[in-house]
This record gives sequence, C-alpha cells and structure tokens, in this order.
Amino acid sequence: MIALSTSPFSIGRLRKKTTWYTTKDGDWNDSTIWISNYLNKGSVIYSNIAGSYPATTIQEITYPSPGDDVIIGHNVTYNLGVYNITYALNNVFVTPNGTLKIAPASNSGFFQINGSLQCDGTLDLSTAGSSLYLSGSCNRVANAILATTSTVIYNGITDQDILPLSYGNLSITSPANGTINTQWLLPTRY
Repeated sequence: MIALSTSPFSIGRLRKKTTWYTTKDGDWNDSTIWISNYLNKGSVIYSNIAGSYPATTIQEITYPSPGDDVIIGHNVTYNLGVYNITYALNNVFVTPNGTLKIAPASNSGFFQINGSLQCDGTLDLSTAGSSLYLSGSCNRVANAILATTSTVIYNGITDQDILPLSYGNLSITSPANGTINTQWLLPTRY
C-alpha cells in the first residue's frame, strides 16, 4: 500500500526547515563551524552599518539565518555588530557542552529567538550591553552568565514563563495581551 498526501500543494511545502549544527568552537559568522541539513540555500542581502561601503552585502548563506533552527554543542560567539540586522531564529538548543555568547550591539541589530531557547549548556551575556529577545513560550536555561548591563527582553505574543535568572535588566513587553507567569521565581517549599 502506498501512502499519498491529499493536502493541497503550496510553495511552502517545498522548503524543508533548516537546522544548523556546530562542528567546533568559533564566531557565529564563521562558515567553517557550521553544518546543516540543507546545503546552499542561496543568498541573502544584508544592509551594512550606516556610512560603510558598500551599502549592502550579498552573502551566500553558510551559517544560520533568520527562521532557522540551531543546535549548539560548542562555544559560539554571536557578535551583533557584524551586520545591522535583526537576527530572528526559530528554535535554539544549547547542549550541555555548548555555550552561546551574545556580544553587544553597536548598531540597531539584535538577536531574537521566536521559538524556544532550550539551554542545557551556558547562555553568556557577560559582555556589557548584551541583549537577547525571547519570544517563545517554552524557554529553559540551565546556566547563565549575565552582566549587570545585559538585557533580556520577553516579547512573546503567547503566555511566557520568566526564567529564574539574576537579570541585569529585565524587560517584559507583550504585544498581544500575553500572560506573564512568574511562579518560577517563588521559593519552592519542600
């Protein structure tokens, strides 16, 4: 017996969700630290920081791009100052041996996770001015290093749990009347 899909055809069904995996320690924009399940997606045009030449950069995608899933099993540093972009990933998973370090923005770009952040390793916002936007409803961080000037912004459109972290700066903005749950912050009775 052969199973056939009876779903209507759509262009969106042609693109398989891309998942990127780290292969070694390094900088986010170093293509040699990444491998994915979908090679050579094409090119993307980034707007460069104001006043730089050329005004735009056309770059072949050889590292995670907006909308992708990412699995980090090594020490990876994302420097927000590389391009003036909003980096909105889908899901980010950091394994127990991995570290995601987010360096501060020197321009208007920022790092956002629209899906879930599942961090069994380390989330490092230790550099002054680092910021992370969390939009998903199912976030977990086992170890975090947060500078007093780092910022975590919860901006989901669904209910979100506030993680029990020692925040430098905490911002909660819910554009669609989502519920903020803080029971994680209350002491547990045994």
